[in-house]
Amino acid sequence: FDTLMENLKFLSNLRKQTSGHIYFTLKDADSQISCALFRGTLYKIRKGYEKLDISLIKPILSEKFQYKFRVSEKRYALQGKDEFLKARTEWKGKAKGRKITYKIEKVSVNKEKTKAVVSSFVAINTKYFTPRLFEVLTFNKEGKKWKLAEQAQVPLSPNAPDMHKVNIFLSEAMADEKGRVKPSNFVKEFSKNALAKGADAVIKQLKPLSKKESKYGGTDMKADVIVAFKEPPAYSSGVTVKVKQDCGTTKETYQGVRSVSPYFLMSGQMKIKECAKSVNVKVLLDGLQIAEKNFDIPR
Repeated sequence: FDTLMENLKFLSNLRKQTSGHIYFTLKDADSQISCALFRGTLYKIRKGYEKLDISLIKPILSEKFQYKFRVSEKRYALQGKDEFLKARTEWKGKAKGRKITYKIEKVSVNKEKTKAVVSSFVAINTKYFTPRLFEVLTFNKEGKKWKLAEQAQVPLSPNAPDMHKVNIFLSEAMADEKGRVKPSNFVKEFSKNALAKGADAVIKQLKPLSKKESKYGGTDMKADVIVAFKEPPAYSSGVTVKVKQDCGTTKETYQGVRSVSPYFLMSGQMKIKECAKSVNVKVLLDGLQIAEKNFDIPR
């Protein structure tokens, strides 16, 4: 990206209109040209991600399109056009409650006006998650149309642990078709389906605790404790979850953050004793408590 930017001419008089068009002025020592990136392209990208509608994004992708996502300090996950589209086959435009906002920082274009780069801060606002990203979109002029050649995203984390917001769920333990409780694997299920169905949609599949759970474990209930961060913790930070039953001991789970994602979750399965009337869950980030929730146990 740095090498590319060295060969691009910085634009002045950048203006983003409410219509979605971006206007700017290209200057050199002798002249200047008024330019624009029109709403059609950027609007389709934003609406495609808001509504999870791949039909809006697919037509503007270059055949050599690449999606890059930073997963650690030294590694990016890559997807070509076919892999990108395959991972989003369930994007049918039915998502609700998602709002994406862009703060455009810079627009650059090469001297031949065949390549443009848009750098932005992006926030994806939903009920359970609000990831913020730094995003770089690279467009190539193919014929008379601008095509998206590359989308690179880097997730951003809040500056301090106490700025984090966390959702805590105590749900019915996941069971197989025969009703047998499996070890907690909600994070695996979430990772598998969050991209295709939307993160909030997967969270909504959680089932609240009910009395019928006792059939899985005799006098004890089995439940999943799910912790979902609205914004991902910083790489290399540590998350601790403390779960205490009012008639039992405290169970403590620690997880170091070794990868980067717009979504960060922890899950664990627990047995709720027959004597328990409530469960307390606390979440700590680098030793600082950032969330707490009490759950009444149905009997």
